[in-house]
Amino acid sequence: DHGLPTGVWDRYYPDGALSAKVTHVQDTTITEITMFHPDGKTRAAQGRFVRKKKDGLWKVWNEAGVMISEENYTDSLLNGTCRYFFA
Repeated sequence: DHGLPTGVWDRYYPDGALSAKVTHVQDTTITEITMFHPDGKTRAAQGRFVRKKKDGLWKVWNEAGVMISEENYTDSLLNGTCRYFFA
């Protein structure tokens, strides 16, 4: 290990509900994350960071659990196709 975090780490809201599941890929600067709404169960966003910048496909859900967007990123900048959904 090169001083980089490795494995799955859980983060929590002050009330103890799960706020995020973070997976650090061993020996890389790649981090995959799933964030949750305050209920700790409903996904809020899911995507990947490379060198602490958004990279690739990111999905976002509203508090009802309905997907509201898919956005593609390179170096934390929107890049390529983005799709937005309306209920």
